[in-house]
Amino acid sequence: MRGVFLLSVLLAGCATAPPIPPRPAPVTPHHPVLPTGARMIGTSTFATVLNAPPDLAAIAAQRAERAGPQPYHYYGKELGLTPRQSAQAQAEQGRLALELGTLRNRLPQLEPGNYVDSMLRHEPTWAYVFFFRRDAEATLRRYTKEPKFEAAMARFDSKDRERLIAPWAARWRGAGLPFTYGLDAVYPTMDVQLGISEAAYRALAAARGWGAPPEPIRLKYSAVPVLPAVDPARAALLRGFAHEKYATLMQLEALGTGKLILRDGCLKVEGHDGLEKVAVFHLETGVALDKQGYLALVDRMTGKVRGRIGEMLAWGAPNAIPEKGMVGLEELRAACPGELINIGNPESHAIFRARYPQSRTPVSPPPPPRN
Repeated sequence: MRGVFLLSVLLAGCATAPPIPPRPAPVTPHHPVLPTGARMIGTSTFATVLNAPPDLAAIAAQRAERAGPQPYHYYGKELGLTPRQSAQAQAEQGRLALELGTLRNRLPQLEPGNYVDSMLRHEPTWAYVFFFRRDAEATLRRYTKEPKFEAAMARFDSKDRERLIAPWAARWRGAGLPFTYGLDAVYPTMDVQLGISEAAYRALAAARGWGAPPEPIRLKYSAVPVLPAVDPARAALLRGFAHEKYATLMQLEALGTGKLILRDGCLKVEGHDGLEKVAVFHLETGVALDKQGYLALVDRMTGKVRGRIGEMLAWGAPNAIPEKGMVGLEELRAACPGELINIGNPESHAIFRARYPQSRTPVSPPPPPRN
């Protein structure tokens, strides 16, 4: 009887205990494989990534590149110069610095209405080029015989260029197109960089009857991203993603930093104050997996990984949030409410530090001068 009683008590206890809910599956039919370090909380089908290590291989590669031979001139690497060639060019340019400055100061007074401007040309070989409206070579040689000083004709000065570009700038601005240009008369053409592809611009220009701009204006178009904003195989992990509609033309260079996380499908930036803001991006940044399986930000033009979601990032700041120039903004706001922050085209803060190392040794200020 005693055994029956104990059995009855055990059965009664089991009957009254609350049922244990089943654990949510770590994956769902919509995303058969979760990225490395990602998880799903509760019954949500959206991913959460709060921490991710930086890519050590990418950091090592950046440090190795920085430790290698560096051209003396900032442009030497782009031109394929050796450090010796760059140093030689700088020495020659330094030798001519005084004469260059003297000519630049004198020519506007000695050749009014004729002298326009001067520039340092890098290719095919470097030279200082002086631009005139008439008799360029003969005019320059009246003041110098230096072979590294060359003369060239300037068809349009800065005022001419400003007059020619004004109606076109008004048209582009009215259409909401981003664009940049310079008025420097030292260039044979006046290049205008548009934040739109050639096909899209030609369609817009045809619809509005714009035609072609006159010389020396030359239009340059932005490339179309080769990668989607979000890898379709990972899109179900996110509640939304917003990016700028047009290509990035100008970037402010103040340093922004913060930790990018994915919280229940919403990409957010943890600021240094501990507050979270919903992240939006420039056109060129998207989301995909890196080679180690981490959910990461990638360059949509090249496929290069910028940094992982879950690590500290660095970006050029501040960036505006154009209300009418964002793709996916309304959907993102509905799915991920909160204050927005545009982190542009960010990269791993660890890689940024490897490229631009900062001294961690405090420097004592000099003592105050004696009276």
